Amino acid sequence: FAHDHLIEVSDDNPVLTKQDLTHLRSAVNTISYAALRTRPELLPALGACARGQSEATGRKRFLVAARMLLRYAYTTRQREVHVDTGMRGSQLMTILSRPVVDITGVIFQLSAHFDASLGCGGRSTDGYARQGCNLFCSVNSSPPGLISSKCGLQSTISLSTTDSELTSGTACAREVVGVGHFLKEVFASAVFPAAVLHGDCQAANSIAAGLASTRRVRHLSLSALWIRQVTLENKVLLKYIRSADNSADMLTKVLDRQTLERLLPLLGVWTSAQ
Repeated sequence: FAHDHLIEVSDDNPVLTKQDLTHLRSAVNTISYAALRTRPELLPALGACARGQSEATGRKRFLVAARMLLRYAYTTRQREVHVDTGMRGSQLMTILSRPVVDITGVIFQLSAHFDASLGCGGRSTDGYARQGCNLFCSVNSSPPGLISSKCGLQSTISLSTTDSELTSGTACAREVVGVGHFLKEVFASAVFPAAVLHGDCQAANSIAAGLASTRRVRHLSLSALWIRQVTLENKVLLKYIRSADNSADMLTKVLDRQTLERLLPLLGVWTSAQ
């Protein structure tokens, strides 16, 4: 699924015919329905396949990769997203029999994991980093539940990991703040503490939180540093998380099965047989 491999100009990687290009587009559209809802681990591979949908870039390996992804999605189709409400047994029946009417003072705590790859790292000629974030919400003391996952390429070329992580943090902050505004419109009498964003790059976290100078990232546009404004306004808090515990890692690169089996439960995603 590496872009350099998929787009390589070689005899065994010819340009797709119009019919094959149609097949590729159909595969990407089909997988999108699952990836955008209950299968976040498909998003990086799907994004790689989607870059071959134009006549200028479409080559055989894009179609081969899309078919591999379809087979993986089908053989793991029993995966589901489970949201832990924190209620057990008789508690749940009590809530169901007595719906909550007044939500005054109910606490909605938003949080997120964000991460980014370094597009220009190694020998790759693809300079665009991939970023992603998982958004969660907890109500009162309930465990965080997954709201949505988002993944995509950054629009600028990053010169360091700090650059790409900082840009990813800003994109994540925009998502969280936007969701918070929507919830405040619907639940006007509820309480919304500052959203907590978790990133695994301490340098980027320090700059985003306004605890470090922007001197080394002054080449970035102001839009990429927007997260500093919302942290200053106390709308967002930054916290460090180990890379091994960062669920957004699955949104920045195509991972092996063992790593996915460790990260997916962090989102409440597992097979229905479990």
